[in-house]
Amino acid sequence: MATRTAITTVLFDFYGTLAESDWESWWLAEILEARGYEFRPTADNTWSANAWDGQTHDEHSVDEAAYQAWEMDRWRGLLRDHEIHEDDVESIVKEFHTRRGEFTMVAYEESLDVLRTLRERGLRLAVCSNWDWDLDRHLDETGVLPLVDARVSSAWVGARKPHPRIFEATLAEVGATAAETLFVGDNWRADVEGPLALGMTPVHVWRHDEDPGDWIPKPPADGGGVPRIRDLRELDALL
Repeated sequence: MATRTAITTVLFDFYGTLAESDWESWWLAEILEARGYEFRPTADNTWSANAWDGQTHDEHSVDEAAYQAWEMDRWRGLLRDHEIHEDDVESIVKEFHTRRGEFTMVAYEESLDVLRTLRERGLRLAVCSNWDWDLDRHLDETGVLPLVDARVSSAWVGARKPHPRIFEATLAEVGATAAETLFVGDNWRADVEGPLALGMTPVHVWRHDEDPGDWIPKPPADGGGVPRIRDLRELDALL
């Protein structure tokens, strides 16, 4: 019987796994509804950032200015696709962009203690996130930044989970192979299916007391044979 490679490295998703905040969907809802438009997000429609999962955008990730310009153009196109009146498009994009630059993140109650404990055990730690250019700002404000050995944002590498490039970039940054790596995240498509395809061992975080609706891709009813945890302190039993 083949033995499992010992886990030496743990990669974490950021939002919904290590930290939380008011998510951009609700800002967009407020902005649109204040102008008389209806907002109905789902995990698969274009209002959701999840709808862009797996995409690449190399030409827009050359620097922060290029990435931010592309992000704003993408939202302009999205608003026009949803028949937002042209007179409102620019003001909505600017307000949305301003709010994104002002929001803050807060680490979950157990996150920092769990990271410290894993570091004390000699495990290498990294954050691998579908995020904007400002990932470091939010890692710093939550206290996560000094507790990880590497961090990679999709904005920096030009590819969103579950595209293999972002996982490969994170593994390279932390100096690990897929076989020796545990990936911990809350998005089934991005944080479970993606790592599995590359040969990592996924752990699914599901913090919801109630059905969160259609905004988040749901796991299969049988759990797909993947360990599911509600709290990061449960990781200890899986290592």
